Amino acid sequence: MIDVLEVNLTVQDIHRRCSTHLATQFAERIYKHYGIGHYLFHPAHVWDPAVRGGLRAIVGFIHDLEMPWWTAARIGQWERARRAVRFTRSGTGGYELVAGESLQGATLLFTGGGKAKVNGVNVEEQVERYGFTLGTATLDIAAGESGVGIQI
Repeated sequence: MIDVLEVNLTVQDIHRRCSTHLATQFAERIYKHYGIGHYLFHPAHVWDPAVRGGLRAIVGFIHDLEMPWWTAARIGQWERARRAVRFTRSGTGGYELVAGESLQGATLLFTGGGKAKVNGVNVEEQVERYGFTLGTATLDIAAGESGVGIQI
């Protein structure tokens, strides 16, 4: 097995391979679906004023959407940590969340109309995702931590 995580290329060298308009449309879709955008700029092309302008435009557009910029290494670390989270049955009839690696700002989403509890506290905050209203809780989880109790 080769431990590889693929991050698909969204656009390369704006104004050489696609327009800024098309690149921003992709960014809007990525934002709407909580995805990852991979914008590639070759050093040899960045000297072209149009490509440099495309780089500035997409960076500004994504910044205005308040989307974070991460390296591929950070995306890989986050994805692998996310995949290592496990839910186990607890002795109290609920679940216990265990993280193999530390996760900062882990977001839990719940169905069930506000009946969920995290560490004994009702999940009050709600968000809409893909047409569903879900309860949401965000927390930091230490590696190996098993003290996150969830009641649904």
